[in-house]
Amino acid sequence: MKKQNTEVAAGEVIVLTQGEYSDYGIEGYLVACIELDLSKCIIDFKIQDNGDKWDQHENFVAWLITTEKAIPVKHREIHIGSYDYLAIR
Repeated sequence: MKKQNTEVAAGEVIVLTQGEYSDYGIEGYLVACIELDLSKCIIDFKIQDNGDKWDQHENFVAWLITTEKAIPVKHREIHIGSYDYLAIR
């Protein structure tokens, strides 16, 4: 797997995802309040977090928000079709 660039500029929109295949999902849409290196943020979060491993992804997003490193983005999903059929139903 290609190494991801985890450096985020202040004001940049971040879409945090986790999982693979059918377990893949979006954990949060955020805007960075400050310059961040998400790899370093994960290390800092893991040092402080004593919670259940199953909740780590969700708790990490909450931690970014409560530590004022990022703010949530109001958003909604609109499905515009499947395969090569463009339509809103």
